[in-house]
Amino acid sequence: MSRRYSTVASGFGDRLREERKRLGLSQKDFAERVGIARLAQLHYEREIREPRTSYLSLAGANGVNLAYLLFGETAEIDNQAPEEARGLERKIFDLIDQYVANCCNGVLSSEGRFVLFEVIRTHCLQAVHNGQSVDESLSAFRETWDSTASLHEQQ
Repeated sequence: MSRRYSTVASGFGDRLREERKRLGLSQKDFAERVGIARLAQLHYEREIREPRTSYLSLAGANGVNLAYLLFGETAEIDNQAPEEARGLERKIFDLIDQYVANCCNGVLSSEGRFVLFEVIRTHCLQAVHNGQSVDESLSAFRETWDSTASLHEQQ
């Protein structure tokens, strides 16, 4: 992406186009579903502009794999037992609450929370698939956020 401090993995536009095509949608149809103009969709796919969180939230709600879109990661598993899934979701919600309290002055939109949830959940499932524990995966997020918060405090 063109921004200097972007955290989105390179190839975002290509992955966005792949996801849109996987869903069988034209740029116009996808743009309508997520509430933007076709030209804005074109700009995202060509990496001329970066989308807002609300766009990502709506894209996720329309079937886009957000972890793949943002980071190029795919989780091939999603077959946890209901109890395990609820436990993982509870841990992720707790982590997001801690992040919002410590790094966002207690404020993060529901769209932002949704995007974080989807990304963290997919990352955790991928970690389990690769033989890591969920707790290790969540710990990595917590450490990253803690170091980010301390950098902001120093400024």
